[in-house]
Amino acid sequence: MSDGKIIAFPSSGSNRVSSLSLEVDRIEREMRGLRRRDNDVFMHLARKVHGYLAEVEKLGLRSGRIGEIIGGSEHPSAKNRPRFSWNGESRDFTASPLNKNGLHWINVIARCAEALAISRDDLLLDAVNGSRIRPSGGPSEYSEGSWLAEFHSLMEALQTRLSAHRDMEGLFAYLVQSQLDLGTVGNLSHSDEPILSWFRAELPEWPTIFGQIPRAMICGDLVGGSAGAINVDQFVDQRDAWLEFFKGTFSDFQVEGAKSYLMPWAQYGLAIIPNSDLRPSLALYRWAQVIVSHFDDSDRETTYSLPVAGSDLAGATLGPFFPDFAEGLAGRVLFAPLGTKAFDEIATTSFDDFHGRIGGNDERCWDPILDVEPGTLEYASNAPDITIAAMIERNLLFADRASLPEQRLDRILEQDIENMANAVRGHRDRIRQIVDPAKRSLLDSWSESRERADKGKVGEGDVE
Repeated sequence: MSDGKIIAFPSSGSNRVSSLSLEVDRIEREMRGLRRRDNDVFMHLARKVHGYLAEVEKLGLRSGRIGEIIGGSEHPSAKNRPRFSWNGESRDFTASPLNKNGLHWINVIARCAEALAISRDDLLLDAVNGSRIRPSGGPSEYSEGSWLAEFHSLMEALQTRLSAHRDMEGLFAYLVQSQLDLGTVGNLSHSDEPILSWFRAELPEWPTIFGQIPRAMICGDLVGGSAGAINVDQFVDQRDAWLEFFKGTFSDFQVEGAKSYLMPWAQYGLAIIPNSDLRPSLALYRWAQVIVSHFDDSDRETTYSLPVAGSDLAGATLGPFFPDFAEGLAGRVLFAPLGTKAFDEIATTSFDDFHGRIGGNDERCWDPILDVEPGTLEYASNAPDITIAAMIERNLLFADRASLPEQRLDRILEQDIENMANAVRGHRDRIRQIVDPAKRSLLDSWSESRERADKGKVGEGDVE
């Protein structure tokens, strides 16, 4: 449980540095992904580099320095200058093409910055300002990079807080190495399926792995921003197969007069997961569940959770309409560790038509945006209101002020960690109750054997 310590927030200065770093990282990713089709960007960069090279020449640094900027220290030559420079006048780019490798442009701009004694990051941002990559030009304190940097700093502090709690690395290692499942009542038992020792953001994992990690649901009942359902009747070639599947899977399913719908539900949350070396990492997750909503001939509705066996079938049906539920994603959990692109994608997820219920099914988590009467509590978030990041911020910042301390995310996760630690301690106690007496009996038998052997040796000596 929480010991009352307050999460430390970094200074605003460090946030500004983080914002710049995030924007530069984004620009570099965009530039590394440039291809031949992006000629408009390359032409923009060529105009900029033309100006930078002119500034270098004004400093009295002539062809030798220009050659180093264009070709690098290993191949200093100015002969390829036209591939990175254009004065804006008419030019046959077929006969004299521009370089189409984004990394090469990054390196040339970096060497321009060095020659001009300018910050590499500043010149890189200047080079793309006004292009399709950065059309607005110039920094903005309201940009995604700015508020996302503040969210990162909060999540890093939370990760430090949770990771130091109860030797998380040891707990994960014990569960994985012993191949144990943490049951709903807090007891450990040997797993029927192998437990993964790592999670990767780009690979979906089993929903059943949820029993092995501390987690809290942020919001549920979300379907890519709006509620949706697909009537299996509209897929004539698949209808009979679906109904047979439902009949064989759900014991009380009635086919006659039935109307059945596949309903994609996305649920989002926060978790502590083991990374590749079992060290704990804070992660966001998206669980792309598929629910079957069935109406019998009396129009009575029954809902079923689609089992894993039907998830790929559902993905093939839902994918064209709901990309997040495509084959291979439907019914799976996507974990996105802090520091990955996938983490940012989930954090910045917003919902045009907000149909979410904060806390999902267990209602342990709280958000003032759906729970507070106007004027009762003054609250805000750095992140835009209807984003996953904003939900997390508001919960951490205002749950105590709303007299709901037990619904604050860090405390929910800490309680899960404590439950895991208690389960491991209980399991170790049960092991010792079985092993210790057996070990004492074994050691006693060895001791008795030695005593008999020693007495035998003494007897032999007496005879002599």
